[in-house]
Amino acid sequence: MTRIRIGAAAPGMALLLGAGLAQAQETTGRVTGRVTDQDTGLPLGGVTVIVAGPQGEDAVITSDKGEYSFTTLPVGTYVIRFYAANTSTQVEQPGVIVAAEKTVRVNAKISSAAATAAQQTYVIAAKAPTIDIGSARIESNFDERFVNNIPVGRTYGDVIERAPGAFIDGSGNVSIAGATGLENIYLVNGLNVTGLRYGNLESGASSTGGGTNFPVEFVSQIGVNSGGYQAEYGGAMGGVINTVLKSGTNELHGSAFGYWSPYWLSADPKVVLPVGSALTGVRKLDFDDSIGVEVGGPIIKDKLFFWVGFAPRITDTHINRLTYAQQEDPNNPGQPLLNANGVPVVTQLSNWTARVPETHRTYYYAGTLDWLPLPDNKLTLSIVGAPSFNNEVKSQYGINSYASDPQTMVESLTKANTDVSARWVSKLLDRRWQIDAMAGMHNEYFYDRSPYDELNNLNELQYGGADLSMMEHTPGCENNAATGFIACPVNPYYQTDGFGLISKSSAYRWSSTLIATARPSVVSVAR
Repeated sequence: MTRIRIGAAAPGMALLLGAGLAQAQETTGRVTGRVTDQDTGLPLGGVTVIVAGPQGEDAVITSDKGEYSFTTLPVGTYVIRFYAANTSTQVEQPGVIVAAEKTVRVNAKISSAAATAAQQTYVIAAKAPTIDIGSARIESNFDERFVNNIPVGRTYGDVIERAPGAFIDGSGNVSIAGATGLENIYLVNGLNVTGLRYGNLESGASSTGGGTNFPVEFVSQIGVNSGGYQAEYGGAMGGVINTVLKSGTNELHGSAFGYWSPYWLSADPKVVLPVGSALTGVRKLDFDDSIGVEVGGPIIKDKLFFWVGFAPRITDTHINRLTYAQQEDPNNPGQPLLNANGVPVVTQLSNWTARVPETHRTYYYAGTLDWLPLPDNKLTLSIVGAPSFNNEVKSQYGINSYASDPQTMVESLTKANTDVSARWVSKLLDRRWQIDAMAGMHNEYFYDRSPYDELNNLNELQYGGADLSMMEHTPGCENNAATGFIACPVNPYYQTDGFGLISKSSAYRWSSTLIATARPSVVSVAR
């Protein structure tokens, strides 16, 4: 098979496409096989092979060697039927599962001696093999059956950690193949949606954005490639996660789903007592609810299909900023009283607890449109979006976020990811040539500021060696001027006045690929 790949290494083509090459993976699968005579074992040419699946049927004729092949099959379950000339026997293989990027082999045997017998259909009871015969990749696949029957999180990013050897590392992302969680590549319908700033996936963390994430109910398949993938994905030092959205079929189908998480189903968080600082805090859930719908079907049967999904998620939490006062050691004036472990003994000042509300609103949406104008031509359009609006306690690296004025510690964070892609496939010259073209755009919008307009015009001040008696005149935190004892120190800094750094950005990644594949030849050419 000759495979010609043209991309960033070909300057002329890169200019023609108007964008540099970015990583992209297949969103369809392949079925191949060989048909032989059941009595003699010889290959049977001229056998009609029909594949019937979610978006209709396709047919090919076996070669003189009895071989056949179907490419660019949408993810789903298929029935393969074999009809031989001059015989009344039909062989049928149901339940053939086609996955993105994978090649499934389905062989068949037909008896040529049944020409005069009554028409018969032989159904192959054994399942078709699911091993990919055309790749050396190390890959884990998760489909709709997995996410519907195994307890997982609400987004496809939560499913990735179920891959063998994967785990959540210190960055809060999934580590694959020993790399950090910031060294993966995430693709949705072939488009690179990896976070532009850090290389992460959006997980709802405060003060940061990330790559596009969305509910598992939008997913047809998730493939986690942890090794053996091609050099075109060299930007991934960890894994390549290839996610395929659902698409419409010849049958109208849909579902409604929802999650309800009230506060009384959550355990009380454990308070970590501060050492050398009077302020700490705990986050408590008020509710975390989402409801969604997804529906797909035919606009024109066998020609035009649609699928759309919408799933808002509404979460309210609150932070209790807690205050603890140290006790002075009566036997060592000016020094805090220590317990048996050498830690200062503290008393909570319940009357100085600040309740800081947090709100999170994310509106996930996605859609695909498949058009088959001719039997060997197909256009797929897809869009994914996740606008998110949040008021929450900001996260600052190396700084205690609770050691702040209750207004200064809060941020208003708007995040919105938008992904649009178009893929065209054409099979030419009696399917000996295949052209695959893809173009798309990934956008991340990020705006971090204070919800209080007056604080956005002030500088944030940080006081080192501060205490609550000085900063907030807190009852119960009075210092002992005679001994120099400080009851409520705040370390390392106390933050007040303005919000601090306001961040606003809109970043884009433009992607395009053009792949030409010639099948009769065994010579491989790459450019």
